Amino acid sequence: MSSWIWGGGFLSRLGDVLGIAPGYGVRDFAGGTVVHAYSGIASLAAMLAAGPTMRRAMLNGGSLTSGMEEIMYKERVEMRSLNIPLAIIGTSLLFFGWFGFNGGSTVVVSSQTQYALANTAIAGSLAGFISLIIARAHKEYWDPIMAISGIIGGLVMITPLAGFVDLWASYIAGILAGIITYYGIRYVERYYVIDDPVGSLPVHGFNGVAGSALVPILSSPQIGGLAGIIYGGPLGWLATQLAGMAIALLFVFITTYLTFYMLIKTGFRAKLEEEVVGLDIVDHGVRVE
Repeated sequence: MSSWIWGGGFLSRLGDVLGIAPGYGVRDFAGGTVVHAYSGIASLAAMLAAGPTMRRAMLNGGSLTSGMEEIMYKERVEMRSLNIPLAIIGTSLLFFGWFGFNGGSTVVVSSQTQYALANTAIAGSLAGFISLIIARAHKEYWDPIMAISGIIGGLVMITPLAGFVDLWASYIAGILAGIITYYGIRYVERYYVIDDPVGSLPVHGFNGVAGSALVPILSSPQIGGLAGIIYGGPLGWLATQLAGMAIALLFVFITTYLTFYMLIKTGFRAKLEEEVVGLDIVDHGVRVE
């Protein structure tokens, strides 16, 4: 699937194929679509195929929630199972590794590498701050998990843009990612058929799609070689980017859903009693205190 966009794949030449943006196609600097949007959409397909866990279905009553009480209860239950110091350490390691992920995508050290590194630092940090502030305003307490989610959302958002945009664009990406992450998580938590305990759909899926969609708008010709719309680039590039993403993501969704559907039909889904006991104990003999 990555070869559809990277390495001269047909989606990278989609503008010529469609005839609406010659010389343009789907662009993704370090994996906003190829890695993150794919994984977010694949997780959605898997979650829909598997259905909600027993606890989630009971909390939401099999429909949209009428209020925030069920969500707040879910958060309190999950918070008792969290190890905040380990979560923060893990996020710090991810942030550090992301510099290699985005910066290394230039292959050779150049001025583009510098932009990729700086944009990554700005967007990730700012998105974490924005999510934290929004959570503080709504919940009236400082939520470290929302800060962590915001940081990862910002890193995801900037991934397709990092080596294509100027520094000011990373501030836009960071602010948008903080907002998308917070409200995306809240929306997914309200929707009963989506049981997503780690926020894979809103953090990776929503931000991956949004960041990739911004490429033909914000891309700087001095940095990435192609001019986005704000630099006088063609509107057809945006249409090409969106069409290519839709083709790729639809393929990912369909194939993932069918794969998980067949696995579940052959008995690979956890049984009700296994959900009650917990898969850590069932699969690994590990009890989380």
